[in-house]
Amino acid sequence: MLHAGTVHSCASSGFITLVRDLGLSLAGRVAVMASGSNAAPAQLANKCGAEASIPVARVEAVDTAIVYSSHISRYGSIPATRIAHSGSSTMVHVTMLDEVQLAAVDASEGSYQRVSLVGSFATFLGPVHAYESWRGQLEVAGGPIRVTEVPATSDLKAGTQIEALDLVAALTGCADDGPTLSQLVASGAIDAEDVSRLIVD
Repeated sequence: MLHAGTVHSCASSGFITLVRDLGLSLAGRVAVMASGSNAAPAQLANKCGAEASIPVARVEAVDTAIVYSSHISRYGSIPATRIAHSGSSTMVHVTMLDEVQLAAVDASEGSYQRVSLVGSFATFLGPVHAYESWRGQLEVAGGPIRVTEVPATSDLKAGTQIEALDLVAALTGCADDGPTLSQLVASGAIDAEDVSRLIVD
């Protein structure tokens, strides 16, 4: 539950009880899976306001993997994206956004499109949406790279943020290594969009 910048998430089994105990309703809210920073209290507060109240459930998503997107953010990090992947099972957070909150988050997702998912989540949440990168996924040896920090059972190769940055640095030739690339982009010395275009060239 997000309120005044604080999140208390819970497993799906106790989600409805928690929401009722806090005196909130799920009526009119849209379930949106958080692939990356949208699961962080600070990011939700930044996008939706520090006084926002957002129920958040931690659930297992089947046939779903969280991988790196094929672009770099203006902050110098490689963002995450959700993909369908048979056999992968991933623990994710699902935010329940009201109309105003959903519009705010939609407006912030420049490199993503919101899509409706089918069959990946517990049915009590109803239809679930996710933001997926329209830029595609970062790949090594022909396959996507799963985000190591997100708990999952998967046969996909996993990588850390540093490893993803190192790969982008090597693919684009914009820096000798990932940390240097990140610093150059974050400082504005290299344009993030220029790097992103080079990843897929």
